Amino acid sequence: LIKRNARELAVMESLDSGKTIFDCELTDVPETIHCLTWHAELIDKIYDQVSPASDNHLAMIVREPVGVVGLVLPWNFPLLMLAWKIGPALATGCSVIVKPAEETSLTALRIADGSRVERLKVIAALRSHGQMMKGVFNVVPGTGPDVGEPLGRHMDVDALSFTGSTETGRRFLRYAAESNLKEVTLEMGGKNPAVVLDDAENLDRVAAHIVNGAFWNMG
Repeated sequence: LIKRNARELAVMESLDSGKTIFDCELTDVPETIHCLTWHAELIDKIYDQVSPASDNHLAMIVREPVGVVGLVLPWNFPLLMLAWKIGPALATGCSVIVKPAEETSLTALRIADGSRVERLKVIAALRSHGQMMKGVFNVVPGTGPDVGEPLGRHMDVDALSFTGSTETGRRFLRYAAESNLKEVTLEMGGKNPAVVLDDAENLDRVAAHIVNGAFWNMG
């Protein structure tokens, strides 16, 4: 469905985030498709492990879904970050609640909506094979206080993945500590500073990389 609607999604991503349609068609949409297909291929390759503890005992590592996962997206790669987060979560059997950034929520909502008739056919086929239940994939747009914090504090959310500012990442750790100690995975900002050593060569090239790292994709 994403392949079929690639142009539409690229235009939506451009309108929403300020990227060029060229960049969206060249990078964001193809990488989104690649990420989802990669994790789909992984589904039947997640194995348990058996460890021979002794002659009379057997130790088994069983990989099970963690449960309900809250996925909080940033504004800079709305579609691609959606794939990065829902790909592994859905592949391992979890239900997901996605909170897109309030500035860039269009493509997440469009993916959730799908092209209505086709989406219903796909969901019906998945359900008939026992592979997907109603309510597994949810998108809830809104602000941090209205949606993000309730996700972080909710006792029935078992894990949370957040990409964004360091300040907000600290809040999610506090929310987890004050609620059910849910697992929290953080990717936080502040990665632009660079250390240039005394023996560095080709400083023009170094400077170009620093500028690109700081300002590419609107910073």
